[in-house]
Amino acid sequence: MFFSEPPLAAFKRDCNLEDILVHKRHNRMFFRVPNRSGPCGAQRCTICPYMMEAEKFSDTTGKTYNERNEVTCKSTNVVYSVHCERCKTFVYVGET
Repeated sequence: MFFSEPPLAAFKRDCNLEDILVHKRHNRMFFRVPNRSGPCGAQRCTICPYMMEAEKFSDTTGKTYNERNEVTCKSTNVVYSVHCERCKTFVYVGET
């Protein structure tokens, strides 16, 4: 034999949701597009008039968050909120 020990077979697992959300410095896919939210620009889109253009957003406590990816009306797997302009409170929180 050429080697003193038998060969070791090793496998690398694929990325999971935790890797994408938690370990952002190791996952460069979030940094390939501009980090902002805004309308998609489609002519018949009914959501575009209500979509805010922003690079940051804040919650009810005033804590500010940066956008981590480009978010448009057509984005999926997004948690969103609807807020009242008059009373400045969140009316609804949902996900796509």
